[in-house]
Amino acid sequence: SEYAQACLTGMASTPPRSASPESAALAAWLRSRGAYVHRALELCGKRSDGVRGAFALAPISSGSPLIILPGPACIRACEIGSSECKWMPQEVLELSPVLRVTLFIMHELERGPGSDWSPYLQGLPQQFDTLEFWNQNELALLSGTGVYDEIAKLRDPSGDLIGATRVLWDKSIAPIVERHSGLWPNCSLEAFLRTCAAVRTRGFFDTAEGGGGPYMLPAIDLLNHSRANTCTGLVVERSKSRAAFDMDGAKEADIPQRKAAKLSSWADDDESQSIVFSMHADRDLSAGEELLHTYDDFDNSSLLLSYGYVAPCTEAPLAPTARIKVEVLLEACAAVRDARHAAVFGPPWDLRIAWADREKAGRAVLATYEGVVAVSEEEPLPDALVTVPQLLLMPFEDFAELCLDASNGDHNVEAPSASTEGGCDSNAHCELQIASDAANRTEPTRAICRPPLLDASAVEDEPEFAALIVEALIRAIDVTRQRYPSVVAAPADCDTRRVRAAETLRAGELAALEATRRCVLKLLAGPSSLSESSGDDADCHSPSVPSRSEGNEKKRPRSTDTR
Repeated sequence: SEYAQACLTGMASTPPRSASPESAALAAWLRSRGAYVHRALELCGKRSDGVRGAFALAPISSGSPLIILPGPACIRACEIGSSECKWMPQEVLELSPVLRVTLFIMHELERGPGSDWSPYLQGLPQQFDTLEFWNQNELALLSGTGVYDEIAKLRDPSGDLIGATRVLWDKSIAPIVERHSGLWPNCSLEAFLRTCAAVRTRGFFDTAEGGGGPYMLPAIDLLNHSRANTCTGLVVERSKSRAAFDMDGAKEADIPQRKAAKLSSWADDDESQSIVFSMHADRDLSAGEELLHTYDDFDNSSLLLSYGYVAPCTEAPLAPTARIKVEVLLEACAAVRDARHAAVFGPPWDLRIAWADREKAGRAVLATYEGVVAVSEEEPLPDALVTVPQLLLMPFEDFAELCLDASNGDHNVEAPSASTEGGCDSNAHCELQIASDAANRTEPTRAICRPPLLDASAVEDEPEFAALIVEALIRAIDVTRQRYPSVVAAPADCDTRRVRAAETLRAGELAALEATRRCVLKLLAGPSSLSESSGDDADCHSPSVPSRSEGNEKKRPRSTDTR
C-alpha cells in the first residue's frame, strides 16, 4: 500500500565489541554519583542509519538491572527545594518546572567543563527535528495532516518564529537572563529553543500521584522508543528514607566503592523525599541487541509533535489517524439536505425540521473529542462518526424521541419544535428548552439535546436512511481528502529526514481515510457486512459505546413521508 511504501525501513545494528570511550566515561561519572550501570552496556552506540542508541555488549539475563539512577544522578531542577537550585534567582524559581530545568541546563552549559553535569550535558544533541526547527517549506509538506493544524502559524512568511514560544522569550525569559547576565552570559533565543527541545524530548514526567518532572535521566534517555521488541521499562520509586533503597540485583564488584559513593552523593540531597529511577531487563538480551522501551502509546502525529520524528513500521506505532472535523460533517449533511430537497422526488422525509437543534446535538456529541473524529485503519468507522449524520438526517420524530430519552426521563425537557419556519434557523422554534421549575426558577433555560453515541445498526433494513448517511459521510471524506496536496515535491532546502517523516505521516492518514470510505460504502449493504473482510478491506467493526441504557431497543427511522 501507499502507506507501507512510505514507512521508514528498520535499521539493523552492528554488534559492538567493547564500550566506547564516551560510554565508559558517562558510566564512570554516573557511578561516581551513586548510580548503577550494567557493565555490558554500550550507552553511545549507533544504528547503521546514524541514530544513537544503547546496546548490549554481551548477553544479559532477564531480570538483570540495567540502569539505576538515584536522585543525585538526575537533574531535578523541576523540584522546589532541590539542592542544585540554590543558586537560582527567586524569579526563576517561580517559573514553571520546564522553564526551571531549561534555565538550569543553560547555566550549566555556560560553565562548560567546570560544570558537575558536563559529562552528561556534552552528550546532548546539538540539532533537533522538533517542529519549531522546520523551515517554511518543510512545514508545508505536512499540509492536510492533523499536525499541520497545530503548527500552521508557527512561522510567518519570512520564516521568523512566532507564537507562544516567541512571546515567552521576549516577555519573560530574555528580561530575566539580561538581569542576571553573569549566570547566562551568552544566552540567545536559539540556545533557549535548543535547550527547550532537549527538555521536552528527553525529560521524564512522573505521572503518579505526588509525581513531578521533567527529570533529566542520564543514560536512560539514550534508549530509543519502540512498541515492538522492547526489553525494559522505567520504574520510579520514592521514599522518605534513603536507606530504603538498594541496588537490587547489582553486585558489589560491579560498582567499586558503591556504598561510599552512594552515601557521599546522597548526603547533599536535602529533599524530603528520595527518588530512584530504574530499568531492568524484561527478557534475555543477546549481544549487539539494541535496548528499546516504549515512551508512551503514541501514533505518529503525537510522536512528531512531541519528539520530532515518526516511527517506522518495524517499531509498530499506533495506527495513523486522520481527523474529520465536526464542521465538515455538518456541512456535508447540510449539502445532502439541500440536494435531496432540490431533487424531483425529494427526500424520504423532511430533512429541514429542527435543523439548528440537530446541529447543536451533533456538536455536543463531538465536544468530548474536541470537535473532531479520528479514524484509522484499525478503527475506520467509530461510533462518533456515524452518530453525527444520523442525528441530522433521521426523521424528526425519532430525533425528538431520542432527545427525550437522553434526558433520563426528565419530563421538564421539551421536545424540539417541528416548525420549519425560517428554514428552522430561528432560535424561537429550533432550540430545545427546559421548562421553568416553579420552585427554583422564574425564567426558562435553554438546553441542548445531548444524545448518546449511536452505531451503524440503526440503518439496518433502512435503505433510504443508509443512503443518506453514506452520501453525507462520503462528502465529508472527500472534503477532508482535498486538504492533502495530491503531489508534494520537496524543495531543495528540505531536510531528507523531515521529508520522509512528512511523507509517512501523510500516507498513513490518507490510508485511514480510504479505509473509512470502504467501510462507509459497506453500509449500503447493511451493517452486518461491516465485519466481513475481503482482500485489502479493513475490518469495519468498531468497539461500540452502548447507545442507550440496557434493555432499550435501538432507534430506527420511521417510514414517515413528510415531504
